[in-house]
Amino acid sequence: MFQASQLRFYFTYLSCLALLIGLVVSPFLQSMSLFGFAIAAVWDSIATRLTLAERWKAFWKRPDFWVFGLHFAIVLLGFWAVQDMDFWLERLRIKLPFLILPLAFFFMPQFSQRQYFSLLYVLVIVLSITSLGILINYNLDYENIQLLIKQGQSM
Repeated sequence: MFQASQLRFYFTYLSCLALLIGLVVSPFLQSMSLFGFAIAAVWDSIATRLTLAERWKAFWKRPDFWVFGLHFAIVLLGFWAVQDMDFWLERLRIKLPFLILPLAFFFMPQFSQRQYFSLLYVLVIVLSITSLGILINYNLDYENIQLLIKQGQSM
């Protein structure tokens, strides 16, 4: 059976795979992978038993993580200039992942170089297969697709 640390790592790895495949295949899969990242981050934080103050201090020492949260902060601080509060709340909801994702990536378990490259290989393979399918479709129906492009439509 798996140990808890292995299970936590596999869950994080599966969330990364779901995101990479979801980039091409399914927005739903992307959303589920983001929830997986958040769960993996909380799970790793609980398992490593570091205090929240220690984690928070380490987070602010890494500007490559917290600078992404500025997208959220800009929208959050812009509430005083907004006249339509429903619009502002919608923008806030849309920008929420820019606050949560840097935290989730920071708290996730670290991958080795081999595991990281295997994720990149999966991305290259998924994009190559998708591109090959698009090229085949384009070659099979060249004239109609060219007509659609001339009319300003997508392939």
